[in-house]
Formats: sequence, structure tokens, C-alpha cells
Amino acid sequence: MCIFIDQHGNIVFKYRAYEVHEVMPFRPQMRIRPNNLVNLVARGEKHFEQHVGNLGLRTGRFDWNARDDRLATSPLWNGMWKRPGNHVVIPISHGYEATTRHGKRRWFAIKRNDGDPMLIPGLGRVKKGPFRTEWHVTMVTVDAGPVFEPIHDTPREIVTLRDWDEAKTWLAAEDEKAMRRLLRPAGIDLLRSYRVHDDVFKDSFPAERCSEPLVERTARGIEDFGGPPGKKEK
Repeated sequence: MCIFIDQHGNIVFKYRAYEVHEVMPFRPQMRIRPNNLVNLVARGEKHFEQHVGNLGLRTGRFDWNARDDRLATSPLWNGMWKRPGNHVVIPISHGYEATTRHGKRRWFAIKRNDGDPMLIPGLGRVKKGPFRTEWHVTMVTVDAGPVFEPIHDTPREIVTLRDWDEAKTWLAAEDEKAMRRLLRPAGIDLLRSYRVHDDVFKDSFPAERCSEPLVERTARGIEDFGGPPGKKEK
């Protein structure tokens, strides 16, 4: 049995109903960065399997995101595209993006409206890394839609699958037309974004507070410190 635990230790997703076997124990990651550990689901010989791997292929290039329009043509992706053993799904409780359109960089969290984890389609392969032989994976991206476009300076977004049936279609890697239909931006009916603390990706920032909504501070006038100016009552 596999259990998905969010950044606060809450159980939010049980793999038992989806026949996912825990080949490697699920390890909650408070911040997912390139070339760091990430949890993933892959297709095994008999069952779907939970693994822990590396986000990125360690090629020395920007290889932790795979553009949907280059899956079949890129020398890096076309060897994994449409191959059942190379399609993976990466579950995350929140995504984080930033924009500088308003001056100083502002960070936002993205999550599903229903509270379930976001299921991100990806490509991957098992290879030897600097520390161990493990999965190395990438997340598939598409042109940004109404949720990501206002909060991400790069006009791309990671794909969010709608449900487990879509995840199974992606993991099967058999029907190209069906898989292409899955690669579309999310609407506001599926995801929402909100402001979080701008230190969210600093190691010094408490990990358990990463997904907390930011409480904006407002300017305070002198009246907040003793009432409106004027003659005091005797």
C-alpha cells in the first residue's frame, strides 16, 4: 500500500485503490528542486509502482521540464516518449511559481481545488547517478493557461492530469492521440493559486509553512497608535 502525505504530514491520497505497490517507501519532500529527490509512479511488470528518484536527467542542461511540442523530436525525449516503461506520474501537493511583473519577485502556490494531489505526467529512465542507480525524471509542460500565466514569467506550466484514469492512460503509453489530449493547461475549475511568503524556497524558511497563504501587511497610520490626531479629552 502507498500513502501520499502532504507537506504537513496529512494523508491525502491512498494508492491502494489504484493498485500502486510501494517498491520504495514514500518520502515526503517539502521542497522539490531540480536534481533533488522526487516521488513518482511508474508502470512495473505486473503493477503500478511507487519509486523515489531524481528530478532531472543530469545531462548538464535544463532537463527537468520536457516541452510537449518536442516530445517526439528532441533527441533527449523521443527515446522515452510512447514507451510504457518510460512514462511516469509525479504526485505533488502544491506547486510554486514566481513573477516579477509587479516589481519585486512574488511567490505563489498552486493546488487543486478539491485538495487531492496534483498528478504530473513525466518521462523518465533508470540510470546511474553520482550516488546511486535510480530513476531520473522530467515533468511535461505546455503553454500556460489562466492559472499559471498571471504568476509565471515563463509562459509555460506543468501539466496536471484530471484523475487517475488519465494517469493510467499516460502510464500505459499506448494511445498517442489520447495522451496528446491530456497535455493541456489547467483551468480555474481544477487549480487555484494564492500568494505565499517570498522566502518559500530558502532553506532557512520553515518547510511546514511553505504552503501557508501570505497575510499581506497594510500601512498603518498614526491613528492606529492612539486614535485620530486632535485635542485629547479631559
